[in-house]
Amino acid sequence: MAERPWAAEAHRASRVSSCRRRGCTLDLRGLVVDDLTIIDCDLADHLFVAAPQPERVSKRPDYILFFEQHGQVVVVVVEMKSGANTKAKEVLEQVTAGCRAVELMIAGNAVRAVVPMLVHGGMDSSRELSYLRMHGVRCVGSGRPVVSVRCGARLEPALRRLLAKVW
Repeated sequence: MAERPWAAEAHRASRVSSCRRRGCTLDLRGLVVDDLTIIDCDLADHLFVAAPQPERVSKRPDYILFFEQHGQVVVVVVEMKSGANTKAKEVLEQVTAGCRAVELMIAGNAVRAVVPMLVHGGMDSSRELSYLRMHGVRCVGSGRPVVSVRCGARLEPALRRLLAKVW
């Protein structure tokens, strides 16, 4: 198997086995992948330190998932919001910070897809969801829409639909 530069970060950052925050979960059952690595970003300060002020930690997503599927690397940057009053701009800031961390961790290695994802308990406004879809984030060299799923949703069907498209 190929060298995985993110594996070292996972050991330093706290490798976890599930995605669960404030009553919201992302169901990983049915995900058939090789070498799943989940980084809990709340425990990975070294990935999100603000450059001019190292004592101040910047925005960050909740999790970054790395895995191989059919020999290709896929990355999912996950922000979880259980409340209904989620603000799209805040989600974009957090997911963008995750994308910047991913760019550093993959260090030029080929990646099939980077998927920015919001797992939410029900946004109070369809306008906020539309804002997320419309603006997206710059992730590993290209613009990506933020995929949104409800708390408790299974990751596998959402990824299957996305990865079937040409990225």
